[in-house]
Amino acid sequence: MQTLRFYIHPECERCRRLSHFHRRFDWLRRIEHTTRTPAGGELKPGQVAAEDIASGEYFHGYRAIQALCRNIPLYRIFLPLFWLKPVQRKLDRELSGCDGDGCKLP
Repeated sequence: MQTLRFYIHPECERCRRLSHFHRRFDWLRRIEHTTRTPAGGELKPGQVAAEDIASGEYFHGYRAIQALCRNIPLYRIFLPLFWLKPVQRKLDRELSGCDGDGCKLP
């Protein structure tokens, strides 16, 4: 049963690749990956959002990735990292959107 809706920008190649990567580990099929526009407004390339399907609560930035980690059992080992402010700031920077070459994967 899907419990989280993960939103990515429809034209962002980096977002698409990362979403595909996360699908590989979602063995329980808890995450719905979508390119639709979330209720909070249109996403910029490189920006992600997540919605808790049961409560309707939206998450952006590091909180969206934190929600993803809570729903994919293999990723739960990363949850303690979200208590660290440097990790939160880095994820927020990387997931706040990009322009041009910023979204390209190495």
